[in-house]
Amino acid sequence: MKLIVYKGFNEEFLSKVNEEPLVDSDIAVKLDVLKFDKKTRKQLDMALLSMEESDEAWVTYSEFTLIKNRIYDAIQEDGLEVVIFTNNLYPDYYPLPFTLSGELVTEIEKNLNSNIIEDCSEECKKVLRYI
Repeated sequence: MKLIVYKGFNEEFLSKVNEEPLVDSDIAVKLDVLKFDKKTRKQLDMALLSMEESDEAWVTYSEFTLIKNRIYDAIQEDGLEVVIFTNNLYPDYYPLPFTLSGELVTEIEKNLNSNIIEDCSEECKKVLRYI
């Protein structure tokens, strides 16, 4: 079993990847953490659990982050091989394929270095999980 993780790649690049995605969904959705919910996590969990020895699939780094604990378990228990490709063209910049409102940007900046995020909006919490 092999899971390939793409970190920092845009929609155009991901649409040309030859391997099958872990979960078949629109690439724009795979990149938009604001659309992630319990259903997204469960779909990824189930797909990971159903991988066979000869399977190879890919996920975005955001998807990886959503189920990283399950992936770490699969590495130890099932011998899952994980390869992370990082886009080194812009090492400190990752494209956001979705827009953030000015209010959300302000809220994210305010809470970026805080250990307590309970007072954040749900959208802010989703973004902070992946930073």
